[in-house]
Amino acid sequence: MDTIQSKVLGGYEPQVQLSDGKVVGLVDYVKTLSASATGNPGEIVDALHISDSVGSAAVTADTYAFSEAQPPTKVLHVPTLEELGFDAGNYEMKAVLIVNARTNNPDKDVRVRLVQASGKAVAASEVAATLTSSSQDVIVKSPAAFAIVPGQAYAHDIRLVTAAGTDNAVMQSKSLLIQILKKAA
Repeated sequence: MDTIQSKVLGGYEPQVQLSDGKVVGLVDYVKTLSASATGNPGEIVDALHISDSVGSAAVTADTYAFSEAQPPTKVLHVPTLEELGFDAGNYEMKAVLIVNARTNNPDKDVRVRLVQASGKAVAASEVAATLTSSSQDVIVKSPAAFAIVPGQAYAHDIRLVTAAGTDNAVMQSKSLLIQILKKAA
């Protein structure tokens, strides 16, 4: 595969010049790279990162903000496998939840999970953490990738486990590391 040598300026669609001198659209080039990454069953063949930098907070102990009765209003859209150049019959998607969180009082236990746009919790996405300092973010990350449905919308949800008075926990930024895996035959 030819490598990118330079960016071609001036067009509506981003274009790049390859090492063989050929000029191609950047999106097409990335799709070609993705499609050529066939991999073995169970292997990660591609990954992408989507994020939301708007903070959200938990202020009530033992209560998540979102449920099926109260779904989230702000969500992250996960692209379909086809939008990324993959055949849905041969590939699947998993995600790792990542949050930068902080609290106004140190040593507060929290739980973070991913919910669908409907408010329904995503199985195996919940992770526990202790926020140790109000002046520094704690990175909260799911210990393993969990299955998600391509083309759906998701939101991060946080709740305090230990809280009193004015305690709160804030997710400064929320993101998903999306993995594309070759399906087992």
